[in-house]
Amino acid sequence: MSGAVPSDVNMTFANISVSPTAKSLLRAAGFHTLNEVLQAKPMDLARDLNMSPETTLGLLREIKAAIMQVGGSTIWPRKGHEPKLGFDVEVRNEQLPTTALGMLQEKRLKRQSIVTFCEPLDSMLGSGIPVGEITEICGSPGAGKTQLCTQIAVDVCIPEAFGGMDGEALYIDTEGSFDIHRVKDMGKSMLKHLQRTLQQSAQRVKTADDAERVRKQKEAVHLFDNGIEDVFQRIRVCRVHNYTEQLAIVNSLSSVLKDNPKIKLVCLDSVAFHFRHDFENMAKRTRLLSAHAQALNLIASKYAVAVVVTNQMTTKIVHKGQSNQDSFSYLVPALGESWSHAITSRIVLAQTGRSKEIKIKSKRKDKRTGEEVRETIMENVSIRQASLVKSPSRKQKAVDFIVVQAGIRQVPQSSRKRTQADNQGSTEGMAFKAQKPSI
Repeated sequence: MSGAVPSDVNMTFANISVSPTAKSLLRAAGFHTLNEVLQAKPMDLARDLNMSPETTLGLLREIKAAIMQVGGSTIWPRKGHEPKLGFDVEVRNEQLPTTALGMLQEKRLKRQSIVTFCEPLDSMLGSGIPVGEITEICGSPGAGKTQLCTQIAVDVCIPEAFGGMDGEALYIDTEGSFDIHRVKDMGKSMLKHLQRTLQQSAQRVKTADDAERVRKQKEAVHLFDNGIEDVFQRIRVCRVHNYTEQLAIVNSLSSVLKDNPKIKLVCLDSVAFHFRHDFENMAKRTRLLSAHAQALNLIASKYAVAVVVTNQMTTKIVHKGQSNQDSFSYLVPALGESWSHAITSRIVLAQTGRSKEIKIKSKRKDKRTGEEVRETIMENVSIRQASLVKSPSRKQKAVDFIVVQAGIRQVPQSSRKRTQADNQGSTEGMAFKAQKPSI
């Protein structure tokens, strides 16, 4: 019958004149042949591609029209006259190959990172959380994933005059674990750190460059004249309640980052929550996760932002023999092997079972006079461990850290160990310690 779609459509997308944007979207969703697309129900296809039903129907009409042209004289329209799909998707122009030296020089120019206020952790990562990459933070409940994400979201606000990025954060909360009170605690500590650093810089002025640095730091401190409220203004929070909302917010990040170039951190806490609870079709989950990872990687590299995602842990059972007694289990990050290949670096957090008594500076009101009293108390805190298990440029390593009211900090050393470390450390390390935030 004239105008009917050919029954043999088990061909790939390369055989028909469908726009490159449509082809890339379909491949990202796990479709490889035209038959797979046409056999899918429009509503299911809309969910897999994260499109509206109207847009999906338009895409199907375009595919069917292209199939009818196979074997004819139709050629792909010249550049600039491709069919419109009805949705805003950027197509990346292919760039000319560059040399390895050019890539290295470009990376050095763009080298930026977000400090965590834990010197061993920053050193393990190569000066902090890198921009332009996806950093995954895994761990069991209570390991400190959200605490570390909150600390990073606060620290991205540090002005450039103090060695920071002077940026803003977009925090995508999938579990409802974002705590504004912790932002307040960590933000106040960060602002105090800036004031102390400014005072130290002012006391060490010897040259014109030193004076200029102090001038810039004073201007930077004025950016936070309203105190913690200015920190709150720099952290945008988006609460998502299902995987559809999660995919939608990530797919819209391109326009968000264009309109808000100050955003230098995108934090997704956690990437696994909805994908582990809302799915029965695992093949569909794998396709959506693959597209999700590609979108996050594109955002990180194109807009030079740090993308931080948290992931849960799951139990993996290994059977060595036919008997159950020969089996054993251990914890691994969730979402499978395909997801682990998509991330750039992976940090696994865990409780060590160890603890340490440390001095904590606190304030309280005197019951009789009502005046504020400052005091130092001893507090027993749990020691946690951060292990770098995957990185393209750093070796595997594990460091200890603690979580206190002020945020993420390194484990305090004894006086004797601290003296030995200062004597053996480099000048760069000593300069960093001089500006280390207090507990």
